[in-house]
Amino acid sequence: MPIVDARGLQGQLRNRNFSQLYYIYGSDIVQVEDCVKKLLKAITDDPDGVTKLDGADLDLSALADEAELCPMFADYNCILIHDCNLESLREDQRKTLRGILEHVADATVLIFYVTGFDIYGGKTGKNKKPTAKNKTVIDYITKNGTVCVCEPKTAVGLASDIEMSVKKRGCTIERGAAQMLAEECGCQTLMIRQEVAKLCAFADG
Repeated sequence: MPIVDARGLQGQLRNRNFSQLYYIYGSDIVQVEDCVKKLLKAITDDPDGVTKLDGADLDLSALADEAELCPMFADYNCILIHDCNLESLREDQRKTLRGILEHVADATVLIFYVTGFDIYGGKTGKNKKPTAKNKTVIDYITKNGTVCVCEPKTAVGLASDIEMSVKKRGCTIERGAAQMLAEECGCQTLMIRQEVAKLCAFADG
């Protein structure tokens, strides 16, 4: 499947078009976390039933066992792996992980997401790419699942989001002011949310 952004992922979820493999990453950490929450909400009604694994200390044997399980009381066996940096794994571990991805059970949904390390290895700019070893897994999931990249939106694109957020709080903001706010916050979702909360609180006061 093609690489999607947060909006594209949301469209898949509305259509109940789930993949078995997901990889979610990007410079906008809040967007990454939001996408993970929406994905889990769409897949399962039981958040406590999700298997959560620490990618920084990943037990590949345990992952292999979990990935082959069939759910007993749910539609999907959901596995969430946070911050698995393949640059930190040995060659044999990377091969083992690849083998696990190739043999995921039909009713299993395996989700990788990154918020705690720089997957770009310090690279910046429009042509930045994930580091080579991480890219091997991302490329595999691109072909066999869904990769969602969460980069900051443009100020123009964020202006409408800001207007909607302000409206939900019972306030209003002009499009030009919303765009200026996005620009002042560097188009970073977390900063924008904080500033919107402050502005609306001030308006209500």
